[in-house]
Amino acid sequence: MGNTAQQLSIGDLVTNEVLRPIVAKQQKKREREMPEDTFAFQCRAYKLPPFMGGDTKQCYFAKTFNGRQWRFDFAWPQYLVAVEIEGLVVKKIGGQTVVMGAHATITGMREDMEKYNCAALLRWHVLRFEQGMVKSGTAIDTTMRVLADRGWRP
Repeated sequence: MGNTAQQLSIGDLVTNEVLRPIVAKQQKKREREMPEDTFAFQCRAYKLPPFMGGDTKQCYFAKTFNGRQWRFDFAWPQYLVAVEIEGLVVKKIGGQTVVMGAHATITGMREDMEKYNCAALLRWHVLRFEQGMVKSGTAIDTTMRVLADRGWRP
């Protein structure tokens, strides 16, 4: 009982019952942000050309199209290559797999279709990945292949 907060070690703080829920909440927040952060890290680690999006300036395309202003998650305008990391949430509910999130609704799917069709009309090559594909390395591998096909040389 004689310990003050200043006398506690970092290990004591992490195991402290009062702080454990706070640490767990911060960890969950990092996990939610992780796919985009992971992909940005992979792009830098594999020395891809500088991208727009992620933690840099957003890449807007078709700034005005049917009253919409769209942007890509990641883009290489010089190669007309874009990456979208789909923000779907997959949960098990009552023994069934349920996909939730704005992109899983009919309205969300229609809006995505309109966006991707507009990008195609403007000659963009849009790669779409779900979050597990980023974690497994499939997203970065595919992106590197498409960029190389469009003229990028590592």
